[in-house]
Amino acid sequence: MNLSILTKGSSGKIIGIAIAGIVAVFAYRIIKKQVKKAKSENEFTDSFTEAAKSSGATISESQALLYAEQIANAWGVLNDDEEAIYSVMRKMQNSVDVARLIAKYNYKGENLQESLTKRLSGEERKRINAILLNNGVDYQF
Repeated sequence: MNLSILTKGSSGKIIGIAIAGIVAVFAYRIIKKQVKKAKSENEFTDSFTEAAKSSGATISESQALLYAEQIANAWGVLNDDEEAIYSVMRKMQNSVDVARLIAKYNYKGENLQESLTKRLSGEERKRINAILLNNGVDYQF
């Protein structure tokens, strides 16, 4: 008869342990996914940081930072200033310029590719890409 009391008390502990185990597995998977995403984002930015150091740029590092800030400031609560973004893109004369811009850009933890994809329509990104192509830049957003 004491065994039935132990079994009833043990089943509650077993259920609690099982629930804690399930929560731990889900937490591990979420953390693993976030770490993988962060590594991917860092590799993306690092590759452009290296490219930005190469010669051939028509803009300085400080200009790239200024242009990155202009794009970040173009994001509005209700309406974005696409013309400000297009204006910056018109100043990009080669892929090294774009690499410098990408390396300097950070808006609320997003890289430039993420911000443009998240905030602009497909047509607006096509216009950016057309501006870049017109300047002889082969990089496309």
